[in-house]
Amino acid sequence: MRVYIDEDTTPDLAQFLDEHDVESTRTLALHGTTNGELLKLLAGSFDVLITRDRNLFFQQNLAKHGLGLVVLRCRFNTLEGLRDLVPAISAAITSV
Repeated sequence: MRVYIDEDTTPDLAQFLDEHDVESTRTLALHGTTNGELLKLLAGSFDVLITRDRNLFFQQNLAKHGLGLVVLRCRFNTLEGLRDLVPAISAAITSV
């Protein structure tokens, strides 16, 4: 799966998702891109978007862009804070 990690999520998460092809805002230099524009850029190139933005699902039509969405609900946006969620994140990506 081609996975994109949004700028509101630590890109270091990619090291735990090595079974997927992962890019991030850092690697693609898309800082500050609005959600609508980002979805247009990702459409057709990525399968899943990982974000902490809980409102994205309600604000954008993800089906229109052909993207699956994994919304992280975590207390801290650090690698240590996300480490315990990795199995659930991987399962969610696979099920998209």
